[in-house]
Amino acid sequence: MTDIALGLLAENENLKATIAELEAELDKENQSRIGWLEAWKQSQKQLEKAQAELERHQQAHEKCCEDWAELHEQLRQAQAELKRVTTISEKALAEQNALRMQKAKYKFCLQAVENERDALVRLLDTERLASIFHDVWCLWGETILQEEEELDAGAKHRWEKYLVPYEELPEDIKEMDRKLAREAIQKARGEDD
Repeated sequence: MTDIALGLLAENENLKATIAELEAELDKENQSRIGWLEAWKQSQKQLEKAQAELERHQQAHEKCCEDWAELHEQLRQAQAELKRVTTISEKALAEQNALRMQKAKYKFCLQAVENERDALVRLLDTERLASIFHDVWCLWGETILQEEEELDAGAKHRWEKYLVPYEELPEDIKEMDRKLAREAIQKARGEDD
């Protein structure tokens, strides 16, 4: 059960990191969008200026066809630029909306994980978890005693006297296991200190 809780904590942290990355991307997209909107405004001003210039030249100087063609080209380019900027702006808005949806989805998932974590943490019992930690230590200790030939007799004796069921341990050793259990529960609850 501890592995599940720790796994959920890791998933929780991953989701938080993903949300932070999405928020950073959203901020970046917003800055980019603002830049494109400014460019769009500039293009709009250029377009209006080119149109006004074209009308003035057409009314005053019919004979200046070359100037008119040049202004017409500027107008065409400004319209193309406006279309390009508008397309980019629309794309940025669509991406921003997609990021908002994704952020909402991740927030929902994060809340679900936190709810599950809280439910698991409520199920954790310090004494039961201490007993589980002791059982795991016993498995490890038995393996060490069987495989480590260099352990002296005194060390083996000290280890063997604690390879008993949790209920039979001295109170000071039980308290060491309880301390580990309390630390694990605090970490599962997200309480680092």
